[in-house]
Amino acid sequence: MGTIISEEEKNEELSYILGIKKEEKINSLLIDQLIRKGFSTSVGDRIKSRLNITDAELIKVAGVSGRTFQRKRSENKKFSSLVSDRIFRIIHIWIFATQVFEDNKRASDWMHKPQIGLGGRVPMDLLQTEAGEKAVEDLLGRIEYSVIS
Repeated sequence: MGTIISEEEKNEELSYILGIKKEEKINSLLIDQLIRKGFSTSVGDRIKSRLNITDAELIKVAGVSGRTFQRKRSENKKFSSLVSDRIFRIIHIWIFATQVFEDNKRASDWMHKPQIGLGGRVPMDLLQTEAGEKAVEDLLGRIEYSVIS
């Protein structure tokens, strides 16, 4: 997909990544339900493709071992709700970054580089916790509204 700008494009991207039928209306309650049921490994594969990240990066943010990740994939099993929630943090922030930077590659690059507004930390590294996600989201909001960061 190209650059995400509109709400419709955001929902299309979420539908693709989460494997939701296009006719289903995307909202927070549906996403909550999907997280609680657990994401399939194909969701992880699609987000890896979109962000151009490795298994190791996804595993790090998701907080699972490499063996667990590979076992889930080979047995076609779902991640726990905790792991799915962490994976959704990546999706949420990447879509927001794509909207802010108006370019998928720039958004992905930004997420992998140390940011002064995050004390020199890398956005992807902060997505393991809700507090880290909030810090990244706040910085993106400041960038979006041209507040010095």
